[in-house]
Amino acid sequence: MTHPRIVDAERARYRDLFQRALAEAGEYSGPAHGRGIVTCGSLKFTPYLWILLRSLRHFGCTLPVELWHMEGEVNDALRRWFEPYGVTFRDGGALKWGRHRYFNGAHGIKPFAVVHSAFREVLFLDADNSVCVDPAFLFDTPEYVDNGAVFWSDPVPMTGDLGGAELREDYGLPSGGEEFESGQFLVDKARCWTALMLTLHLNEYSGYYYRYLFGDKETFRMGFDAVGARYALARQPAEAPDRDWRRWGHIQYWTDGRPLFHHRV
Repeated sequence: MTHPRIVDAERARYRDLFQRALAEAGEYSGPAHGRGIVTCGSLKFTPYLWILLRSLRHFGCTLPVELWHMEGEVNDALRRWFEPYGVTFRDGGALKWGRHRYFNGAHGIKPFAVVHSAFREVLFLDADNSVCVDPAFLFDTPEYVDNGAVFWSDPVPMTGDLGGAELREDYGLPSGGEEFESGQFLVDKARCWTALMLTLHLNEYSGYYYRYLFGDKETFRMGFDAVGARYALARQPAEAPDRDWRRWGHIQYWTDGRPLFHHRV
């Protein structure tokens, strides 16, 4: 399947907006220390969030958790249920692009939550993710310490038919490379601030970028690659079984081959 190239004027407009976001990214001015887990969800994700939270505590993870939601998406009963397990609820409000004509989904709250969280160092986990081990060790691995960010590859690439390669070329980026699966990632905001701000920008204009990037997942790779930000990429082991993400989701592994996360997608 082929997709027609968007008119040059439209593509040029979004390139200009991207360059403006790069110029206005500013400097990191958040907390100097602090590690924690960030997730996002609403009442309809309660079963998934419960599995995520209980899996973390079951395997002995004591990291604090921030649960970000948009305006009106949770209630007092959910707060009373989760708060004893070290969960802080963070209300993102309507989000400044909530009625923006380019916004077409809630995925953009993910980089928003990371950028505005109370932690300098963040392990982000999707609501429909769960852990197989205590993931706190990831913050002390050479992969993270040396790079400041760790992402996981997508075992089922999704942007090949959407024009993602051509979009990257429009921004002077290599068209190839392994796609990200953003159900989990690790990032030091102080070291990766500009890349995160560009990722946030791409999600603020999701009505345009999601046409090519299959939701939020590849916005992270594009934001990091655009400024040459370093990151480690944890890949699927060669012997990992193929999985139909529509039925079972993904198992995500560490670089030594051990399973870390089950993202039900």
